[in-house]
Amino acid sequence: MSEERPEQQADTQVESKADRLYRQAYGDPRPKPDFTMDPLHLFLLLTSALTTIGLTVLIALRIPEMPDQIPVHFDFIGEATRYGSPWTSLWVTGGMTLMALAMAWISFTPHWFNYPYMITAENAQRAYRTGQQLMVQSTAAVAVSVFGSASIWLGWGLGWLIPVGAALLLAVCVVGIIRCFRAR
Repeated sequence: MSEERPEQQADTQVESKADRLYRQAYGDPRPKPDFTMDPLHLFLLLTSALTTIGLTVLIALRIPEMPDQIPVHFDFIGEATRYGSPWTSLWVTGGMTLMALAMAWISFTPHWFNYPYMITAENAQRAYRTGQQLMVQSTAAVAVSVFGSASIWLGWGLGWLIPVGAALLLAVCVVGIIRCFRAR
């Protein structure tokens, strides 16, 4: 039985499952990010997270004041096609908020993402920054859609933000994927 010296034990890092699987498939694990999020994207991320949380809380507080039946689905011209319980608004807003918060959290772990090319020491930081920015911008697009959804139920009349958020999400993904390919 071999014993490690204390210096060797201190150098040993706990390996994540993603790193272990990557190492098994490709050899050496990916390098870790060595940068911090730029102030613009940090502001965008915090604003998106706080907005979605705040709207979910506001919807929860306003449910007792809502009518028995509220519009819960709309067609392309903005006409209500289905009505339901006010609790539906909380489930939809809460679910979208959880999705936005998960996206915000994962934006801090860009070395976990699947990239369309081999990550090396030379291209890792560029790829990670691009992936992180894509996730932050996607989170903001989801927050725009949450704001649009909540505004309908709160009577603010900003339901047009739902398709704007969806279009933003599509645009962010297309531009982000192009930028990701250029980052290699």
